[in-house]
Amino acid sequence: MWFTLFRSAGATGHVFYLKNGHVADKGLAYSGFIGPQTTVAVVPTTPQILNFAIDAQTKNMQNVVVKGNLTVTLVPQTAISRFDFTVETRNGGYLGNWVQVLNAKVIERVLRAVLNKVKELSVEDATRSQKEVEDAVTEALGRDAFAQDGITVDSCSIPKIEPADEEVEEAIGAQERQTMLTEADKALHGRRMKASENERTVKQYEADTKLELEKKQGKLLEEQAKNKKKEAETDAEATKIRLAPLEDVESGKLLGAAIMDAAKSGRLGSMAITSEFLAAVGQK
Repeated sequence: MWFTLFRSAGATGHVFYLKNGHVADKGLAYSGFIGPQTTVAVVPTTPQILNFAIDAQTKNMQNVVVKGNLTVTLVPQTAISRFDFTVETRNGGYLGNWVQVLNAKVIERVLRAVLNKVKELSVEDATRSQKEVEDAVTEALGRDAFAQDGITVDSCSIPKIEPADEEVEEAIGAQERQTMLTEADKALHGRRMKASENERTVKQYEADTKLELEKKQGKLLEEQAKNKKKEAETDAEATKIRLAPLEDVESGKLLGAAIMDAAKSGRLGSMAITSEFLAAVGQK
């Protein structure tokens, strides 16, 4: 009897020994000697990604392709009895086709959920409803839908839903581009209107400011005019008061006194005494 050493499970493989109809759970990343009549099975514990591409028909009788994937995790103690995880003991390679069987079992349920949801949508809506279809699949499956098979559904991702007919896809694309252009035109128009409103507001503010300044300037000039008038009236009154004592003095005497005062102060230059001068001095 020959014993061989098995150490090909890897860090994430859960190892089982099968002999004479009995299953021995050896745990995660186990390695050890096995006899010639012992079969080794390794269940992966890392998340498994199951890709799918499903043809579905919309409510307006158009075909679309729903592309996505499911992420599932295997429960080793249950899955070992539902799928063939037998490995070649020398290199650890799988001998069975458990991946294909697992994918077919899960995708069958996904298929029904996708078909039921897409038939409620128009082709235009379907191409924009990835999240809604994801939610429909998640709700239909749940985490425990495959509990008896040792499968736990972690998440569903549907990044793309596209029409199967290229002409339909081009038509939808053209419609979306037109919608985008329309929205862009509306946004541009809105910005222009806002800019125009802002410009009108600025101009109105400038006009109001200028008018207010002119009003203030007018009031200032009016006050200045009043002040000058008051100064003139004050000066006139002062002059009147100064000249009041001279009101009854003869003009000739005033002229003579002025000449005498100028002569004393040195402000009087040469002067000619004419008959007109003498007549003026002699005036009463």
